[in-house]
Amino acid sequence: MKKIKTYIVLLIVQSVALCPAERYTGFHIAGLPNASYKDGEGYAVGGNLFFYQYGDGRKKPYAWNSTLAFKMSTEGMLSTYLFMDVPHIMGAHSRFNFYVELKRYLVDDYYGLGNRPDYHPDYLDPDHPQYKDKLYYSFKQRWPGLVLSVQKPAFLPRTRYFLSLGFYNRHVELYAVPNKLQQDKSPGWNGGVTSSLACGLITDTRDQEATPQTGVWSEIIAEYASPLLGSTYEYVRLTLTDRRYITLLPGLVYAHRLIFEPIMGRVPFYDMAIINGSFERHLGLGGAYSLRGVPRLLFVGQHKLLGNFELRYEAITKTILKQNLTFFLHTFVDAGRVWLKDDPFLFNDIHSSYGVGLHMRWNKDLVGAIDVGRSKYSNLAFYITFRNLF
Repeated sequence: MKKIKTYIVLLIVQSVALCPAERYTGFHIAGLPNASYKDGEGYAVGGNLFFYQYGDGRKKPYAWNSTLAFKMSTEGMLSTYLFMDVPHIMGAHSRFNFYVELKRYLVDDYYGLGNRPDYHPDYLDPDHPQYKDKLYYSFKQRWPGLVLSVQKPAFLPRTRYFLSLGFYNRHVELYAVPNKLQQDKSPGWNGGVTSSLACGLITDTRDQEATPQTGVWSEIIAEYASPLLGSTYEYVRLTLTDRRYITLLPGLVYAHRLIFEPIMGRVPFYDMAIINGSFERHLGLGGAYSLRGVPRLLFVGQHKLLGNFELRYEAITKTILKQNLTFFLHTFVDAGRVWLKDDPFLFNDIHSSYGVGLHMRWNKDLVGAIDVGRSKYSNLAFYITFRNLF
């Protein structure tokens, strides 16, 4: 309980910062210290700068938004990135995104491939007879990454075409045996370049982007990584995502995200661990952005199925230090599984987790969240993130 109270205080302290909240026009800057915790990442410190340009207030959700972030953790993680989102840049309902990152993990996670990985916590316990090494399920990696994407209105109302270019250069280092990745030498164990082209179609009828109460946000995206584009590996990734938001009662919203993602071709293990999307790529399955309460990246496979289901209740709105803060309570159930290339396409062995959380909207567009998840793999896992999961 003391740990949960600490996270709530951290979230509130981070959310009451530098930006005036009276009206949503003109240029706003928010500077937040970033003190967070995620299972699998450890305690992290850093800082975020959020830039919002609302102009005269007529462009929704804003004229442009940019985030500059830096973070480092007790588990050797270093992350810095710049993200820019510019709606209506080429006319109404168009969008441009720019994302550049530099990341390093000294203790990244690899448990093997497939829906039943070789996961034995006893291997990490020095006092257990089956102990192997505290870094048995770990490896090092670092990479620069760059993604440029454009959205333009399509042939149906509230529908947009999507086109993006992505580049990542992975540098992987293995620990000495006994080590899981050193033993498996899965595709990508020696790193490589992923250079890809993606295109797709997006339908977005949400009433708002930060904390939607009604609407649909669905997309289909095809990504092609090829040596013709400079990639070390060649594969095709198809990502189908459906997000829906339904107001059940005043202040009570049901929300879900369903993802199905098959990959055809020769794909490295670190790209199997990624779920693609029009707004951002994120990790799955296991951890803060997919199966909350499951160890980070426990399930890695060529094909993925993921479902997130939430009930969100708008509990209270307060003005603190001239900042408008809206607090939401939520409960969730997450479920999913993966398949390898030659696995029979069965829907048994679905992994699940559940939990509760608090997320808070600061002024109009910035959302911070605390999630506490549980599964048969972890009694309690704590996460602090920015933005809703979906």
